[in-house]
Amino acid sequence: MSVKQVGIDAVSSSSKALNRAQSFKGASASNSNVFTKALVVEVINNPEEFYALILEEDNEYAKNLKDIEIAKSAPRGSLLIKEIEDQASSQINIAYPMLSSHVMMPVHVGEQVWVVDTADSYVYWLTRIAASDQVEDVNFTHKDREFELPNDLNQDAKSKSDSQKGESKNIIPRMNDGAGGDIGGAKNAPKGKDVKSIKENIKTSSHFEESVPRYTPRVGDLVLQGSNNTLIALGTDRGWSKTDEDFSVSNAEAELEEGRGTIDLVVGRGMPEEALEPTTEKKKGTDPKRTSSRIATNDLGKNETDKSCKLNKQEPNKAEGDPDFYLDSSRVYISMKSPIDERLALQDEVPILREGKLEPMDAACVAIKTNEFRIVSREDGSIRIVKEKGSTETPCSIVLQPDGSIHISGEKIILGKSSDDGGLNEGPGPGGSQPYVKFSVLEEYLNDVHSAFGSFCDTLLTHTTPGYGAPSPQVNSASSTLRSQLSAAKAKITKFQSERIFGE
Repeated sequence: MSVKQVGIDAVSSSSKALNRAQSFKGASASNSNVFTKALVVEVINNPEEFYALILEEDNEYAKNLKDIEIAKSAPRGSLLIKEIEDQASSQINIAYPMLSSHVMMPVHVGEQVWVVDTADSYVYWLTRIAASDQVEDVNFTHKDREFELPNDLNQDAKSKSDSQKGESKNIIPRMNDGAGGDIGGAKNAPKGKDVKSIKENIKTSSHFEESVPRYTPRVGDLVLQGSNNTLIALGTDRGWSKTDEDFSVSNAEAELEEGRGTIDLVVGRGMPEEALEPTTEKKKGTDPKRTSSRIATNDLGKNETDKSCKLNKQEPNKAEGDPDFYLDSSRVYISMKSPIDERLALQDEVPILREGKLEPMDAACVAIKTNEFRIVSREDGSIRIVKEKGSTETPCSIVLQPDGSIHISGEKIILGKSSDDGGLNEGPGPGGSQPYVKFSVLEEYLNDVHSAFGSFCDTLLTHTTPGYGAPSPQVNSASSTLRSQLSAAKAKITKFQSERIFGE
């Protein structure tokens, strides 16, 4: 394997030196079971589509495939590859995944992979080849950049070439071929298999190129990342909250405590509310916000994470890609112990209780945060949210039953606004709240009131006026009218009761 050529001047480098390096690589890989490097020409995720493609008349792949019969049976995740050492022929090969379908590794057309020839009929690929810090990217890694990216500005092949022309531009990510092979230096890719050419000839693969913030793990973490800002970290409790302001260091450097093992499943890390401007050859991009990354537009017009911003006199974001409970798009957080209310900055979000207090918890927790949240049960299922009663004998629960009924159970159920939101606070309930009435008591009260008014009306109809003896026609008429209205109103008492909502 070649040594990283940092800061190489591709314009003045001789192709002879590069050829010696290639010869050394070939000699070290002479054993058929030693891993060698290959370029990815095509990713086969749809075997049926690929099979139909290579059966087409005069198909380029079929003509150049080393073993077309093996290619016809290629499983999902297989690759068409061009070995970097094979500079002379147009032959391409088929590489099956080395891992079983239980684990499918991401890779993209134009990237380099480790392959091994088992000396029988099959060649296998294991993983994309890791690159230097200025090149490595989970979305797309163009490893040839290692041949020309320096540690200082104006020392790479492209910027030197521009300087000689009297031009001064920002360094942007390029799909270069070897050490400036596309501008007169030493080429690295086999003829016609440089990344730009391969990308232009993609026939079955598709890949969305975007900027993905880099993640800084702690020692001992197990981290799985997808190509498009998806991540699962098996590590320890950490994360920025909405109230944090100092992002001068990564929260991976925060002090560790025992008993805080955590699984963090997150998508959309470091997504700012307003899109950042990328760095181009003519203009420097905007500074990242919180945990977002710097962005650069590469020479194919695609945006990617700016991994070499120092070459343009810009500092990288030390907190790039860190867990951020405010900025990250969606998260499921499972922890042995975490100050989860502080992480989520809930102190200004939860209500002031009418009775008791919501103390910030530092305990075992599962937290879910996103924009649109759904919990869905199938039509014959149920949903149960239960707080165990334990030794206090005070359980509470919300149960959604298959028959469509909802059961809310607890020692006290308080509905409505927070106690500091104004409104009527003179009630006899907790925090001045108003108790909900019981229908049976209300019914009994209203019946008693109606009976009292009825008796009063009966008395008026039989009254006699002192000194005159005869009843008053006006009083009797009013009494009869009132009694009739009371009878009509009494019939409505039962309508107070809901046909759907029941309780104590």
